[in-house]
This record gives sequence, C-alpha cells and structure tokens, in this order.
Amino acid sequence: MPSPTGSSRKDRWATTFWISLPLLVLTIDVCLAPQLFETRLVVGQVNVNDLLADPPYLMGTLKGHEVLVSIDDFEEALPLGDWDKRETGLAISAFVDNGKIKPAALARAVLLKLQQVSPQDAQALLTLLGRKHAAGEVIAFRVPPGPEIDKRFPFLGLYIALFEEGEHVSTDALDKVLPKLVLKAGDDGIENLFIPAIGTTWNKRQELEIGDFYKSFFSTLPQSSRPSRIDLSLYKRWPSFEIEGAAQSINLSWQDAFSLGKQRTSLVHHDIRTLLLFIAVALWASSRKVHLGTKTFLVITFFFGGIGLAVNAAIRSVAATYPSVELPANLFVLTVAALVYPMVVTWNPKDIFGASAP
Repeated sequence: MPSPTGSSRKDRWATTFWISLPLLVLTIDVCLAPQLFETRLVVGQVNVNDLLADPPYLMGTLKGHEVLVSIDDFEEALPLGDWDKRETGLAISAFVDNGKIKPAALARAVLLKLQQVSPQDAQALLTLLGRKHAAGEVIAFRVPPGPEIDKRFPFLGLYIALFEEGEHVSTDALDKVLPKLVLKAGDDGIENLFIPAIGTTWNKRQELEIGDFYKSFFSTLPQSSRPSRIDLSLYKRWPSFEIEGAAQSINLSWQDAFSLGKQRTSLVHHDIRTLLLFIAVALWASSRKVHLGTKTFLVITFFFGGIGLAVNAAIRSVAATYPSVELPANLFVLTVAALVYPMVVTWNPKDIFGASAP
C-alpha cells in the first residue's frame, strides 16, 4: 500500500502538471509572437530634438507592430543603431516604364552602396530588376550575410515598391503597395523594417505630399506580428524644415490613428492569452478545494473558458465608448472570477435547489 507521503507527492505533481498545461500553451504562443502589446500609445508626438538626441524614437504599438521614428542616412557605412542585420529590411521604390524599371533616388543610392560592398549581389539585384514587372508589385531581394558585407551594408532584405513612370504617385497607389510591402517583409522573417517616405520628393510639392504618405501608411498598416518593429525613417540630408514638416505629419497621422473609438490599448492575442493565464489561476485556486484530474481539468478549463469569453465580449461591448478602460476592466474581472471559481467547483445542486422529497 503506498505511503501517505508518496501519495501526497504524487498529487502535488499531478496538480502542478495540470496547472502548467495552459501556461505551457501560453509560453509557446508568446515564443511564436513575442510582442506583448497589439496596440499601445507610448507618446502622442515626436519632435526633431528627440530624434537627434535618442534615435530611434518609440511612439507605440499599432496593429501588432512597434512604430519608431529615426533620422538616418542609408549612404553611410556604419550599421543603423543596434538593429540586427539578420532581421532587418529596407523599403525603397522604383518606377516602371513599359516593363523596364527605373530606380528612384534612394534606390539608386542603395544600389551604389551595394555595388561598392558586394558587386556580385548588386549584379544579382540588377538582373532581378531587369525582368518584366508591373506597377503595384513589391520586389523582394535577399542580401546574403557575410563578415564584410554585414559591416558595411546593414540590411538582409530590400523591398522595392513599383510605381508607374510618368504619373505622380497617388495615395491609391500607396494604399495598394504599402500593405503588400509590410506583409512580404513579415513573411520573409524580417523583424525590423525601415520605411522611408517612398513615392515623395521633398522639393516637388506638386507631387505627393509627405503627409499623404503617412496617412496611407497608418490607415493601411496590416494586422500582423511581423515585422515586429517598423522604423519610419527620415532622411538625414533633407533640409531641416523638411525634417520638421515630416515629423509634424507623422504626429498628425499617429494621433488620428489613436483618436477616440479607433484604437485602444490591447494585448497581442488578447482573448487567447488572458484565457490561458486565468484558466491557470482558476485551476490553482480550485486545486485547494478539489483534486485535479483529467475530468476536473477539462470541466474547469471549458467552463471557465466559456466564462472568460463571455466576460471579454461583454466588457468590449460596454467599453466601446471608453476603450482605454477595456484592458484593466477585463483583467480585474477575470482575476476576481478565477479566484472565486472554487465556489462554483464545490457547489452542490442540492444545496441550491434543496433535496427532493422522499
């Protein structure tokens, strides 16, 4: 006959196992999508002094992407900040004229830099661009890593947005190409994506305004976990008034993205992660009242999961007018529900409705 100590130890291990199951699933989900917030406002605006003093400047998280702003010069030899080249991409643009591609100014500078660092890779890119393409496409080119090229060319991926030659770049064209570019970079495993104001020219005001670019970017940004960081890069060699104007345009579009009713602070995979966390809390609290086995684990998991989904939906509906209170209210209610859940587990229907007559 097993000793009481051995039986007690076995029960503790079983309890730990069942409580750990939802936490294990939660850990796997966090590893696959390591961001904490899906949407979060860190600062309402950025100014040029901030960009010069401490680049890149984090503004917050929108639709699963951290949004940063920096002032860069892609023609410089030094790597950009502390970004890891193995996960970093750059968006550039080119124009299509009867199927032939003409790189824009930044693309020409990047090509020249790549030619200096790795002529064979530059030739491979030119060969790719020499194929027939159409406006609206996004061409992806992977720059193979290497000890020398990593020091002088800090990008693993180049993402070339194609526009029609002879036409001003329109907001409609941007609306189509920008989400494609972001999604393609994410599919390629890019975590850090630099996006300059492609399609704009600072000294040609009759063409696309830089403010239109940022409106299109924020309004069409796709919901995804990659790239985890998007850096809205301002060109270091622009005139100071142009950099200030670009920063103001970013501020206006950023504030509009977070205007009342549009965005709220939320967690990545909010419903799944909160349910998994508080199911573990409910299991822990219930284990103090009942023995955790396969049957009790399934009953508690599915029943509390249903309660959690109902709580999430109810709070989301009630908090629609005041989105800032949704997350704290949700966490508070689920915490209370998980801690008092043992009362539900130990309920006896006879105690509620009374025993039937003999």
